[in-house]
Amino acid sequence: MQTSLRLAKKNLDRNGFLDIALDSRMDIRTAIANLKRQKQILVLAHYYVHPDLIAIADHVGDSLELALKARASEHRIIVVIGVHFMAETVKVFNPDKKILLPDFNAGCSFLTACPAPEFRRYKEQYPDHVVVGYIKSSAAFKTQCDIICTAANAKAIIDHIPRDTPIIFGPDKHLGHYLKKVCQREHMRVWEGHCMVHETYQMEDIQTLQEQYPEAITIAHPECPLPLLEIADYIGSAQQLLDYSQASNSNTFIVAATPGIVRNMQSLSPEKTFIQAQPIASDSCNDCPHMKLNTLEKLYLCMEYELPEIHLDIHIMEDAMLPLERMMEIQV
Repeated sequence: MQTSLRLAKKNLDRNGFLDIALDSRMDIRTAIANLKRQKQILVLAHYYVHPDLIAIADHVGDSLELALKARASEHRIIVVIGVHFMAETVKVFNPDKKILLPDFNAGCSFLTACPAPEFRRYKEQYPDHVVVGYIKSSAAFKTQCDIICTAANAKAIIDHIPRDTPIIFGPDKHLGHYLKKVCQREHMRVWEGHCMVHETYQMEDIQTLQEQYPEAITIAHPECPLPLLEIADYIGSAQQLLDYSQASNSNTFIVAATPGIVRNMQSLSPEKTFIQAQPIASDSCNDCPHMKLNTLEKLYLCMEYELPEIHLDIHIMEDAMLPLERMMEIQV
C-alpha cells in the first residue's frame, strides 16, 4: 500500500488528479459505495456536475450549503465534487477535517479573472470602501473582504451596509452591476471578472427564445449580463431557480443558467418544459468545463488514496472565515 500511495502522489504532482489505470472489470459505482461505507466518507456535489456523480453524493447544493453540510457532519473525510474554490470554502468551515477534490485542475474563471495580489493592490486605492466578496472566490481573496455574499443573499448583504458607505464588489462584474442597479448604490465599484459560462448568454438570444415561446417564463442566474437580466421574469441563485421552477404555476421556462441546474429542474419537475438558453452564434455546450473534469473514475481514486487533499495555511483559514461569519450573522 505504501508503494502504491507513493506512486499515486507522483502521478498527482504531475497531473493534478490521480492518473492510475483501473481494472476495466470494476463496477465503479459499487466500488465507490463500498469506499464510502468502509472509510466513512461524506460525498458532497454541486448542482452543476454530471448526474452520475449527483446520484452518488450524500448532499447536493451550492458552495455555502455544502460547507455547512460538512460542518454539521461527524465525518472526518469529505470529498467535494465541484471546483477548487468550493473545496477551499469547505476547508475554511472545517479546518480539522480532511477535504478532498477529485481533480485539482477543476478551477473557475472567477479565480483567473481576479488574482488575489491584483485585487489587494486595487482595494488599497480605496481604503474607505467596504469590500463585499462573492463566495465564488479563493480563500486568499476572501481574506481581503469585509463580508462575503452568495447569489441568494447578495441583495440583503448590500442593503445591510449603510447607504452612504462606498463599496467594492468582486469578482463578478455581472452580479456586481446588477446589485449596483437594484440596490441603487451609486458609490459602488465593481471588479471586472465574470463566469465563462454565464457570460455566453446574451439578451438577443433570450429575446429570440421569448418570441418562439411566448408562454414561457424567463428565469436567469444573476451572473448573466445585465441587459439579459433586465428582460428576465425571475432572477435567483441556483437553489432559488430550482425552488421557483417547482412552485410556479407555469409549465414552460426559458432558463439562462448552466445545463447542470436545468437537469435538476427537469428531474424535480418532469411534467414541465425547460428550454436551455444557448448562444445562437456558437455550437458549443454551455456546461462548465471545470465541473466536467469530475468523473466517476477520479472520484473513486480520490476516495481510495485520499488525494488530492486541500491544504490551507491556518492564518488564511482564520482570516477567510471572518467575512463568512459576518455574512452568517446578518442572513435572514
